[in-house]
Amino acid sequence: MSDRRARAPIGVFDSGIGGLTVVRALSHRLPGANIVYFGDTARVPYGTKSAATVRRFSVENTHFLLNQGVQLVVIACNTSSAVALDTLRRQFEIPILGVVEPGARAAVAATRSGRIGVIGTYGTVASGSYEQAIRSLLPSAEVIAVACPLFVPLAEEGWIDHPVTRAVAEEYLAPLRDARIDTLVLGCTHYPVLRGDIASVFAGEPVVLVDSAAEVAREVAVHLVPEAALPGAGPGAKGDASPAGDASPAGEASAGGEASPAGETSAAGEATAAGEAGACRFYVSDIPGRFREVGSRFLGRPLAAVELVDQTDLPWFERELAAAGRAEPAGEDTREPAE
Repeated sequence: MSDRRARAPIGVFDSGIGGLTVVRALSHRLPGANIVYFGDTARVPYGTKSAATVRRFSVENTHFLLNQGVQLVVIACNTSSAVALDTLRRQFEIPILGVVEPGARAAVAATRSGRIGVIGTYGTVASGSYEQAIRSLLPSAEVIAVACPLFVPLAEEGWIDHPVTRAVAEEYLAPLRDARIDTLVLGCTHYPVLRGDIASVFAGEPVVLVDSAAEVAREVAVHLVPEAALPGAGPGAKGDASPAGDASPAGEASAGGEASPAGETSAAGEATAAGEAGACRFYVSDIPGRFREVGSRFLGRPLAAVELVDQTDLPWFERELAAAGRAEPAGEDTREPAE
């Protein structure tokens, strides 16, 4: 790999803030990497929108990252990974990684009984993407998927280890506990922030929590630095290349040590903040102040600067301008409705 390519940034996009857990895991796994993050805060959430709309947004986000000179794109949004990954891989020549496949591989490696739970947004659960990915690796797997939409606002409000969050977790996850799953995939990048609340539902049970953010960071490292898969290579290497190494029992701090608990700052994060490691640039399509305030909880360190992208620089604005120039009946709305 040329030095120029080695210093080209990794692109990460998400519908909003949750994808910062992926940036955090990447910074830990590859502390020298430059990262460009785009949070589509003007159009969040993706989990309640149609698959066609999410695919269109994902294509536009990828175009934006390509304009920043990235060498690889990580889809940090589970909904986008579920419905848009194949579309993006067909349309773009650079490597594009999602979070669903790494999470599924880790779950299959971790399970002992074959009973695997998946939690995510409505869009992710409705897509069936995790079930398909898991059963392609383990046809006999019993996969139970549950949508947990309230976890996202609870994580953003910072209601961690909170009675309300515990009550919501109990309501959502009791069926999975009763089904005696032994592995649970956190199928939304917001959910690792609520790891303790989720784990509390399975207290005393040998349930493994799989963090898809940590898993995709491992795969990015292997893709960019193949020797990272070898024992003792790179930060965080454990000598076990199995994805199950990043899946930790319920109640432990984090997935395989990929990211420290919410609110703490890892050594890699400190180095990055001090300018001794790779640089991170953060872009959003709306409300940068709120993103900076809440995002520090997901990233595990303060966000020094967040840039609001002028909508004239974003591909969807170009599309709407082009649509406005076509001869269409006045007032006709050609956009797809949300589900």
